[in-house]
Amino acid sequence: MVVFVTLVSTEKQVAAIVRLRDDSQVEIATEQKSLSELLSQIYRPMMTPMEFALANHLLNGFRELGITWEVRLREESMCIE
Repeated sequence: MVVFVTLVSTEKQVAAIVRLRDDSQVEIATEQKSLSELLSQIYRPMMTPMEFALANHLLNGFRELGITWEVRLREESMCIE
């Protein structure tokens, strides 16, 4: 089960989805290689919810590059068009 979902946007469109599962595994889904590399430097494959929240906070440092984010508590609450 997915506990937290972070939607990472570039140019006001969702470009990546980072999931923290209840077994502490982190999954990064994106088609952009450069964004995947960046997110892999921020998120580790296994994280606690607090570590995941701190990693999300680190994304604020990339706002000048046009990267924004929002977190959802469950994947079911997410609506991507």
